[in-house]
Amino acid sequence: MNMSPQALSYHLSKLKKADLIYETKYKNFIFYELNLSILDEAILWLSNLKGGQENEK
Repeated sequence: MNMSPQALSYHLSKLKKADLIYETKYKNFIFYELNLSILDEAILWLSNLKGGQENEK
């Protein structure tokens, strides 16, 4: 990543707070993964939003 460790930590904490990612700690490592259920909901919402706009044209 092309950002400072502080900036990366800040953004990761915001993503965790929004439940978009979750972390798993193993020894001295922290693994971050996407919360796919939240991502699927966002994609569905965007798809419905796009579909709603196309019907108005």
